[in-house]
Amino acid sequence: MGIEKRGFASMDRTRLKELSGTGGRKAHAMGLAHKWTREEARAAGLRSVEMRRARKAAEDVASQQEPAA
Repeated sequence: MGIEKRGFASMDRTRLKELSGTGGRKAHAMGLAHKWTREEARAAGLRSVEMRRARKAAEDVASQQEPAA
């Protein structure tokens, strides 16, 4: 028995793109969508880099503490 696609996965890509665009335009028209300012986008990017660096450092420390087999 195979797994059949359901919901959005079963839709044609062009139809899915149309629906997505409609939702985005509607959210902006209603004033519910968030428009990033340059400063907000920069701050989010910097937070992402810091989190990635911290995760990598933690992985490096953990790998150094593991006993060699």
